[in-house]
Amino acid sequence: MGKYRNLEAVKAYIDENENRLKSCKHHEFQRPNNDSLYNFTYICRHCGGRVDLMAKTYYEIGYQHGRQA
Repeated sequence: MGKYRNLEAVKAYIDENENRLKSCKHHEFQRPNNDSLYNFTYICRHCGGRVDLMAKTYYEIGYQHGRQA
């Protein structure tokens, strides 16, 4: 299972990440310095939550639209 020992550990990681993202007032996503070119994970500077490229893109589009309203 990779770096997780069991399904409970995977669920705990997902829940923790989701709670971080939900509790953050404003995300500023950046790529980790040690990531490979083909890993499209982004981490929020404020909460430490992780998202993929699509989630980051949709968040930024929604944020721009919200600022225009």
